[in-house]
Amino acid sequence: MVTSTKLKYTNYITIGFIFLLFYAIISLVGMFYFQSSVSLWFYAIIGVILVIGQYFVSPWMLDRFNKIQFADKNDALYMQVNEEAKKAGLPPVRVGLDPSPVMNAYTYGRNQSTARVVLTKGLMQKNIDGNLSKDELNAIINHELGHIKNRDMTVITIASLLPMVVSYIAFALVLNSGDNDNNSFGSGIMQWMMANFVSQIIYFIFNLPVLYLSRLREYGADEFSARTMHSSGYLISALEKIHQSVSLPDAKKYMNPSMSSMYIDTKGAIELFSTHPNLEKRISFLKKLRV
Repeated sequence: MVTSTKLKYTNYITIGFIFLLFYAIISLVGMFYFQSSVSLWFYAIIGVILVIGQYFVSPWMLDRFNKIQFADKNDALYMQVNEEAKKAGLPPVRVGLDPSPVMNAYTYGRNQSTARVVLTKGLMQKNIDGNLSKDELNAIINHELGHIKNRDMTVITIASLLPMVVSYIAFALVLNSGDNDNNSFGSGIMQWMMANFVSQIIYFIFNLPVLYLSRLREYGADEFSARTMHSSGYLISALEKIHQSVSLPDAKKYMNPSMSSMYIDTKGAIELFSTHPNLEKRISFLKKLRV
């Protein structure tokens, strides 16, 4: 069972493990492949630049690609979300509406002062129809505010440096490991394809601890919501309704796979490869919380 204290320290241990692993990889590569250090660090720097670029540019891109309609400060939804944000001691957040008919919610931004809380049209329609109560909606909102309060966007961005940089290092190693005497076009293409293949495998492997950290952050946001609402029941019932919505046969065509890490719930087949815990585990965790 995940407890509040265990969750906090497991977060710290996981982050520490990620960076120790990163340091070990850099040290070993530097030790055994020093002669290609220029090329090696070139690709490592590319990985860092891409992550930093994503950190600064992605909020702006998501605003446009998802056709987010941001609420005016006088809008009832804006006031509802920011009333909860004020209770949490957070600065005002931008509140957006995603046109997707599937029930869901997510948050993104560079930091607490640039954060967005986005609710889908499908979620708000359920609230309007009376199929999602105000307390259930507030529980969802507080889950998203929990991510902002815990600075999850920054933590996950930093953690994602590991698989990105290591995969680029692997690409450089394989690309420079071929026969330098054979400079034919065909052999160069094959070497590039092999380097790309290996780097993808390395990325997949080293992304597993990042996914684990992401799942821990979901538990943290769930707990924040339950404690803020003084009950875990509202979030449990809301999660069950959202899970039913994302499990519908045509739900996938309205959900961007590249955004799965940000949705409040996704239908993942295997938890090990998912950014979110299984619904049953989340509900079990929430039921055992003393709020």
